[in-house]
Amino acid sequence: MIRFFTEKIKIHFIISNMTEFSSENPTMLIQMDTHVEQIGAGQDIALSMTIDDTDIIAILDGHGPDIVTDIIREEKNIENHFKQQDPAVSLQQLIESKIAEKKQQQAKIFWKYNCGISYKQYLKNQINDKNIRCSGSTLSFAKIKRNMEINRTQIHLEWLGDSPIMVFINGELVFNAIMHHSTNQSECDRLRALGVLKSIKEGYYGLEIVDENTIEKKIGKYVYFTNNEGLACTRSLGHNRITGIETQKVVIDCSIEDEIKVIISSDGVGDMLNLNYDMERLKTFNAYEIVKFAEQRWKQPWIYGKTQIEMDKYDDCSCCVWWQKKA
Repeated sequence: MIRFFTEKIKIHFIISNMTEFSSENPTMLIQMDTHVEQIGAGQDIALSMTIDDTDIIAILDGHGPDIVTDIIREEKNIENHFKQQDPAVSLQQLIESKIAEKKQQQAKIFWKYNCGISYKQYLKNQINDKNIRCSGSTLSFAKIKRNMEINRTQIHLEWLGDSPIMVFINGELVFNAIMHHSTNQSECDRLRALGVLKSIKEGYYGLEIVDENTIEKKIGKYVYFTNNEGLACTRSLGHNRITGIETQKVVIDCSIEDEIKVIISSDGVGDMLNLNYDMERLKTFNAYEIVKFAEQRWKQPWIYGKTQIEMDKYDDCSCCVWWQKKA
């Protein structure tokens, strides 16, 4: 079962088996849900699916021209890519093959006044070398496998880019993924080793939540590649593979009876969180509630310095949650 951009919740139960558990073991409820609010560029994708005995949740956050985002959205057999040993490689191969097809198709199509899209949008999504270099998407996903025979749950995490992943076990944050962006020195070193890093430039690239009512400018860095394109993230699908598409991988092993919550979101959600204030919300909110909370923060009035302001631009907000808890 696969869902794009849905707030529906998939729920099933693990019922104690008397041959494996004592009668005191609880029935566990498993909830898997996704939600997206396209309040920015409209490039977030949230997926949830079950393949054989494995639950999968994934976030892809597009950037630049819509080319890569559109290709992923148009893929009718997206689950086949997550069946592969390396979903990132499979998705990248899809992107490259579809770009080649779209190039051929586009050669026969010219913009007309009555074609239904603006000339600006037409130019943005032209399949040309410049747009291909600039178009990409993060990929963060979890594969959760439960083994009833040995009473263990394994959480396989993989990510490219800056879409956050957090894992709670029995109410404690046990994992918070280190993002692939230009403030991560090891990532800049990796790009140097690949021979694709031209320079790193510092600047303000966003806002940071200080407390419930206060924000301040966030100092960050952009990496500029040898093709003269700049990005905040250092790994991504698309971009003619210049960032590399080797995912970072982590496996978390825990009991099948643990309360487990896996949260994956786009940076539109992550940028609106402060773990000093929002930890309890993350422990208790489902995907819909997390996204709506982030959206509310984007749109609320803020104290910035000595003045009150409202943001004039927002980022898309998306979230997937896999949640095992006592029924």
